[in-house]
Amino acid sequence: MNSKKTISAVLLALLFALMLTSCTTHSTMSFTFNVETGDCIKVDLDTSNGLTLSQENGEFHVKNGDQKILDGIFTTKENYDSYMGLKDTDAMNVIEEGKTGNNNDYLFYECESDLGTEYDFIVWVEGSNTGVLVGSLTDQETAKNAFDSLTISLE
Repeated sequence: MNSKKTISAVLLALLFALMLTSCTTHSTMSFTFNVETGDCIKVDLDTSNGLTLSQENGEFHVKNGDQKILDGIFTTKENYDSYMGLKDTDAMNVIEEGKTGNNNDYLFYECESDLGTEYDFIVWVEGSNTGVLVGSLTDQETAKNAFDSLTISLE
C-alpha cells in the first residue's frame, strides 16, 4: 500500500514537472502599414528574445535595447527589380537567397556603403505589389537572427 502511494506521488510530481516545462513564453509586436503600392502590409516581430519593434514615418525599426539592428522600408516592384538586378554584380555579395516561413522570396546580401559594411535583405511580399528593403549595420549573425524574427505579410 505504501509503495502505491509513493509511485502515485512520483507520477504526479512528474506530471506537474512536464506541464511546467511544456509552457513557453511567446510574445509579438506588430504594425500594419498602408503603403504606396496600395497594399496593406503587416510586420510582426517575435519579441520573446528581447527585440522590440517601432515605426516612424512609414518605416519600421528593430532594436535590441538601445541598439538598432534593422531598418525597413517598403518599395515598388520597379525598385525591387532594380535591387534584384544587382545580385550578379560587384555591388553586392549574396549570402543567401530563399523563402521566409510565410513564403516571401528574399535575398540576403552584404555590401559596402558610406556608413560601413551593411547586411541587407530584399523581400517580395507574397501575393502583393510590395517589396521590402531591410538594412542593418550590425554583424551578419545579428542581422539574420533579427530578420528571422520578422514575419511580413499582406493583410
